[in-house]
This record gives sequence, C-alpha cells and structure tokens, in this order.
Amino acid sequence: MINMLNKKFIRLFAAVISFFYLFVIGLPLTAYSAGNMHTKVVKVGWYDSYGFQETDSDGVRSGYCYEYLFRVANYTNWDYEFVDGEWPELIEKLQNGEIDLMAGVSVTEERKKSMLFPDYPMGTDNYWVFQHDSSQTMNAYDFSTMNGKKIGGIKNNRMTYFLELWAARNHVDLDIIYYDGFNERDKDFAAGLLDGVVATDNNIKVDAGYAPVVKVGQEPFYLAVNKNKPDLLYELNYALTDIDRADPFFIKKLQLNNYGATLINSTLSDEESKWLSNHKLWRVGYFKDYMPFCGQESDGSPTGVITDVFNMILKNLNIEDKVTIEYVAYDSLGDMMQGFARNEIDMSFPAFGDVRYSEDNQFSYTSEILSVPMNVAYRGEYSDKTFATIGLYHNPIKKVLKPYKDSEIKHYDSVEQCFDAILSGDATCTIMSSLFLQDRLNDYKYHNIKTMPLGTSLSYCICVPRNHSELFSILNRGIALIDKSVVSDYVFKYIQSNTKYTFEDFIRDNSVIFIFSGGLIFILVLCGLYAYLTGLKRAKAEVDIQLKRNEELVKTEKKQHRDLERALEKAERASKAKSEFLSRMSHDIRTPLNGIIGLMEIADRHPDDVELLIANRVKAKVAANHLLSLINDVLDMSKLESDNVELAEDPFNIEELMSEVIAICSIRARENGITIKYNDNGGMKYPDVIGSPLHFKQIMMNLINNAIKYNKPNGSIDISAQLGFEDEDTVTYDIFVEDTGIGISEEFLRHIFEPFTQEKDDARSRYQGTGMGMAIVKALVDKMQGKIVVDSLVGHGTTFGVTLPFKINHHVSEEHEETEKSDKSVEGMRILVVEDNELNMEIVTMILEDAGAILTKAGNGREAYDIFMEKPSGTFDAILMDIMMPEWNGYEATVQIRKADKSDAQSIPIIAMTANTFAEDIQKSKESGMNAHIGKPINVEVLMSTLEKFRNN
Repeated sequence: MINMLNKKFIRLFAAVISFFYLFVIGLPLTAYSAGNMHTKVVKVGWYDSYGFQETDSDGVRSGYCYEYLFRVANYTNWDYEFVDGEWPELIEKLQNGEIDLMAGVSVTEERKKSMLFPDYPMGTDNYWVFQHDSSQTMNAYDFSTMNGKKIGGIKNNRMTYFLELWAARNHVDLDIIYYDGFNERDKDFAAGLLDGVVATDNNIKVDAGYAPVVKVGQEPFYLAVNKNKPDLLYELNYALTDIDRADPFFIKKLQLNNYGATLINSTLSDEESKWLSNHKLWRVGYFKDYMPFCGQESDGSPTGVITDVFNMILKNLNIEDKVTIEYVAYDSLGDMMQGFARNEIDMSFPAFGDVRYSEDNQFSYTSEILSVPMNVAYRGEYSDKTFATIGLYHNPIKKVLKPYKDSEIKHYDSVEQCFDAILSGDATCTIMSSLFLQDRLNDYKYHNIKTMPLGTSLSYCICVPRNHSELFSILNRGIALIDKSVVSDYVFKYIQSNTKYTFEDFIRDNSVIFIFSGGLIFILVLCGLYAYLTGLKRAKAEVDIQLKRNEELVKTEKKQHRDLERALEKAERASKAKSEFLSRMSHDIRTPLNGIIGLMEIADRHPDDVELLIANRVKAKVAANHLLSLINDVLDMSKLESDNVELAEDPFNIEELMSEVIAICSIRARENGITIKYNDNGGMKYPDVIGSPLHFKQIMMNLINNAIKYNKPNGSIDISAQLGFEDEDTVTYDIFVEDTGIGISEEFLRHIFEPFTQEKDDARSRYQGTGMGMAIVKALVDKMQGKIVVDSLVGHGTTFGVTLPFKINHHVSEEHEETEKSDKSVEGMRILVVEDNELNMEIVTMILEDAGAILTKAGNGREAYDIFMEKPSGTFDAILMDIMMPEWNGYEATVQIRKADKSDAQSIPIIAMTANTFAEDIQKSKESGMNAHIGKPINVEVLMSTLEKFRNN
C-alpha cells in the first residue's frame, strides 16, 4: 500500500513539473502566435429587429444575425465595426459603399446592380399581415374585411413590396402607412394608430399582442456585400461553404434558438370557439399517487403539476372564465382506461407521448409538456447482470425497455417497493424517471443504491381520445405557449414539498456527535480508508464501463468511415456521370447546330430553289426543336437539383390532360410504327382535380416518349390508370406505362433515376438525349409527394408505375364556354407590344402585321405604362408583355397598370411573352395580374390562338 502511494505521489509530482515546464516554455510561443494574427475590419449595418438584431440598454448586441456574423468571423478572421441606423438609410449606405455588409437583404434585379450576394442565403422570410390580438377585425377568409385598413410598412422594404403585390392581386384596398424604421411603426401599432402591420413571422413577439391574418409572400434573404468589395464576397462564400459542410443544420438551429414558435396565436379559430361554447366542462383523469405530476390530498382535491399545467393552458388562451376543470382520480392505468370507456373523463395527464410505441390507436397525444431523463437504479457493481431482473413502478413506454427484452420484469406498487426489492435481491435494478429517484435516494436506508442515466427520456403530455380533434387542437395551442422552464420549477417545488425530514433523520445525521464524539478522529480515519477503497472499486467499475463505451465509439467510427467511403464512391460515380454528360451534350448540341448552319449555307448557295428552301426550313425547324428540348432538360434538372421548382395549385381535368398527352405522343409513335393504347378502366373516379398540370404533363410525356424511344419496330405501349386511395378531399391515382421495348438491365435499374445516366449511352446514333429524363421524372414525382417504381426484363419490355396524389376539385363550374368561335382572325386587333430586344420585336412585328394586327411598340415596362395611360380607354385590345426588361420589368409594369385609375386597367388582357417558362414563372405572371403566358421561342399557332381567345372573350 505504501509503495503504491509513493508511486502515485511521484507520478503526480512529475506531472506538475512537466505542466509547469510546458507552460513556461510555451507561453512565449503562444503570445508570438497570437501577435501575428491578421484581422480585417468590416463595417456592418445594424438596425434593431426583434430576435434578428437586438441591442439592449447597455449596448450589448444579440440575435440571429449577431450569431451568424460571428460564426462567419470564425472562418474569415474579420473584426466588425457596427454602424447603427434605420433600414432605408442603411440600404442607401450599402449601395453608396459607406458600409461593407448588411444582413436580411432580399435579392431583386435592381439590387443586383448596386450590391453583391453570396451563394448561400441567411434564411427565409415569410411575410404576414398582423393585427391586434385583442380586437381582430380582419378575416383571412373574407378579404373585404381588410378594405380601408391602415397597415404599417417599411419604406424600400421587400415585405412592403410583397404586400402591395398581394393587395393588387386580390383587389384589396389597403391604406398602407410607410415608415423609415421598425421602432416608430411598432409604437404606432401599440398606440392603436394602425390596424395592422406587415412583418416577417420571426419579427413578432408571441406575447406582444399581434395576431397573424394572412401570408402575403416569402423569399430568401442574404448577407449583402458592398459591390466594390468582391474580396469580401469571395471570403464570405468560402466561409459559408465550410459552415454548411461542418454543420448543415446551422441555419435551422439559429432559427430555433432565436425565434422558436414565433407565429403561435393564442386566439382560437372559429371552429375551436364554436366547440368550446358547447364544452365548458373539461374532465381530467389522473393518478392518486404519482407525484410530482399528480396526487390526491386528504380532502380529495388534486395536487401536483397537473393543476399548474391546466391553469397555464387556460391563462395562455384567455379562457379561464369560459372553462371549468373537473379532476377525476384513479388508482391505476386500467381504471383510467375504463374511465374513458365509461365517458367519465375527456382527457388524462400525464401520458407518455411517444406515438410510435402507443399500444392503443384510439388515443392522440399532445405536444410535449416536459421531457424527463430515465435512470437505472441498482446495487453493487455495474455489469451485464445488472438488468437481469427489472422491478417497475408505472410501466415505462416500450422504447425504454426495448434493449432489455430478455430481462425478467416484475411489477411493484411504489418506488420504495422497487428499492426494497433491489436490497433483498428480488430485483437487480429498477428503471424510472429521475424525478422519482431524487428524494428517495436521500433516505439512508437506500444509501447503497447507485444510479446511472440511460440516455433516453420520457415525454410527458396529455392523452385525448382520437375523435376529440378540436380539444386536441386547443390543448396543443395552449401547450405551445407554456414556458417549459416554469413547468420544471413547479416539478421541483412538489419534489421538495413531498420530502419529509423526520426526527429519525435528525438523529441519524448527527449520530457521530451524539454517540461517538470521543472517537471522532478514529472514525474519520476509518471512513476515509473506507471511502478510498470504495472509490477504487467504483473507479474500476467506471473504467470498465468507459472501456465498453470506447469500444462502441470505435465501432461507430468504423461505420462512419465505411459510410464516408461509400459516399466518396457515389460522388466519384456522379462526377464521372457528369463528365460523360458534358461529352454527350457537346455532341448533341453541336449536331442540330451543325444541321441548322449547314442548311443556312445551302440556302445561301441556292436562293432561287423554292422547293429546296422549303424543305430546308422544315429540317431546320426540326433541328431547332430538338436543340430546345435538350436545353429544357438541362434547365429542368438544374431547377430540381437546387430545389427551386414550385408546384402549382391549379384546377384541371386529368382525363382531358391524359388525352392531350397521348394525342401529342401518338404522332411520334406512328412515325416509329408503334401503337399506343389507353384504358383508365373507370379508374379516374374524380377527373376534376387540383394540382400542378404542367408537371403532371411533363411526367407523362417523359414516360411515354421514353417508351417510344426504346421500343422495338411495330411495338406497342399500354397505358392504364386506376384509383389508388380516396378520402373526402384527396385522391391518389396509379398510372402504368408498359412497353414491348428492349428492356433495362438489372445493373442499370439501380441507376435509372440518377441524373446524366443513360443505358445504351454508346449508341448515340439511335438513343439520343441528355440522360436526364428519368431523373427529372423521379424528382418531380418526389416533389409532388408521389412514388415511382419500375419493372423490366431485357428483350421483353419495361413497365413504369407512378402513384400521384391530388386534391379533389369539388367546385367545378357548371358553365361551359362555347367551343366554336365565329371569329378566327387577329386582323384589325390593336396590340401594345412591350419588348426590349430589337430582333424579338422585329420577329413578332412581322408575324402580327402579316396577320393584319395594328401594333404599338414599347421598349420597357415604364414606357408601356406611360403609353397605356396616355391613350384613351379602349385604345388597345391586348398587351403582349416581355418580362426581363430595364426600367420596369413585366411584372412591375403589370402591377402598375392593374392599379391605374382607368376604366380598362382591370379588363385589358395582358399576356406574358417571355423566355421564363418554368411553372413558377407562369404562376408569378398570374400573381402579378397577367391573363396568359406564351413562351419563347414563339409558337405562332399558340400566339394566334391566345390572341383570338381574348379577342372573342
């Protein structure tokens, strides 16, 4: 023993000397290193905004932006100099180069000219109109209630711009009051001078008296950079890339830490209020002896956290005077379940809120009220035998017991009985919440019992029968507004009040003084030796446990290493596929270009051969359309990979759209001698649906054209549809495309949905394409929350099965437009053409003037607006509007025209004529007030038919 102590003392002394030596020697090196660090001072515009950028009375800054900036500084070694001000003046300073950075800036075409934006956004802003929580006069379901309301907005701010667009689009007459900054606006709202404000959902405090009305838009925001500081943008992009690689969830964690549930509304909905007026008595079931959560006093009244939780829910929702709580006590879980069956209670607390392990599917569980760690209590040394026999009090949920499925389970009526079973050897351990262990372990009787956390937690919530949806919604709303730290305070209050200090405890705590005062030193020595020996045993046990944990860590690290190797292999495969794709694209783009250029050369050499010129023009058109399809595939895949595709919510007839797709594809099929058969077997039970018709059409076109492309001569394609699932509002259709083609190998089936891949990719003469068709289909199906499967046999054919959900359109108009029109000409139509490109203007002018139309030309949106306003009402029959133009773009010009005080400002057809042809571009044109959308390159038939339609209507 003495030798051991001497050795330990020598090792300790050597460690101290080594530490001192390293400290003294290393200190100059550290100081030298720190002194050679170079920093760059960056000026940052700072405006006060709740949760985002805040400055307290002591000048201490905090918030979302503050944390974001200093995470960036960890990578760039920047020092910040903050410049305080209001939003409009800071934007101007950034544009003038007086500051270097400004946070929370959205991208616009105008701003791109005066500032720089990084590759990664800081987050996403959702713009809402808020009103007073106490007097809600605006109704999201009746926009007429918003007419004439005073809404506070910020000058030169995107949320105010979106409010203006929304009001114009929905024909709402708002009285928008413009402010220079947030503080003045918020003061006027608090004083009742404003009916509402437009703000981001993360800019409003939950308890500040604001109630959300309607969402008017959303867009990402960025850390904008001075246009004269590209070096800052370069460093910022590198920093953001490294941050994203190291912590992909950094932005989400920032939002959670700084905002939380900022858009929670304490005001009940109309349905909830109506339900509450008929259910003013809430009956809550609880256990008689389950402290600190619930218990029963001698007079039968409830006690514990249960009363505080329900009091907070009622207070948070301002319904204390509308609801009476009646508490019903039960002895066991079985008795409480019978109480539900006998309709004695409406809900119970507490309940374990992990739905995955719920044994009774007739109940719902509210959001978490409190999460409590689970511990194991045992005696002796921790080992594999610790969990041989587990004593339980109030059976935990399955996820806690899942690792111990081979253990013997014994049930007891109290925590004390579980501890007594451990002492007697009847059980080797007990598993329970840490709340039930704390005060029991203070009892000297159980001083030999040890505890250890299990790494799992229980979520305590409220249990409600599944058919009580309104009650469930009300409870969740109230729980969301509860401060979880307050719940924890109540829990510990009841734990302490439940602990009794007896005379026996007093005697035991002072036994050394009363009985062994004369031998105090001797006892202390013995106690010290005993503690030392016991500590050695415990240390050994802890070392053994740590060794086991280290083994698990090594296994985990090996698994992570294997995962990284697989990810690297996948990345290399993707890189190879993209390289092959670029090679194919070079070939496929040059082929039609070579044809077009060659045909033009032939036309130059034979200008008088009319038949040759006509034939060459047809061939050039085919080559140009093929080139356009290649470009569209590349753009579609790019949009899908960047997750910038937005699905429409438009009504359409799925049977008619299917017929249209099959009719289009049948032309190419007949050219290849292939037969297409379609049979929906009556499966399209609800043909009128709401969804994204453009993307549905794109999916079906790709699948059918793929079946044509890889089919055999004189082959066939069978298309069928059937009903998959239906409820009151939703329907799912299963659509199958089966061909008799060459089939797909088992090896390629594993990669068929990967971008830039194509079977038979060496046979370029026959199977031309980008290799992105199926990747686009898969990405669109996933975006629409559907599923796609494929089955194939080489040499026999392939079957694709697509499952897609749609909303049922219950409001199909019974009025049908007349199919025959008397006037099929645009001759005499007076059209205002808005186009900034001279060649495009020349093309559309020649097409329309040849057809007899009378044109007026404008070079940008502002000029078009001025011309429209100068001319008398009725001068123009239609406006053809380009989108990407200087001054005002097409969207801005349309909004201004629709807002104009002129009799035909709302009725004149405005038709987008643009190269922006994605679904979100079409939707954006509709939202700005346009009536139709024509894509470039211009299809003359589409142009003429669109103009004819609006002329006749």
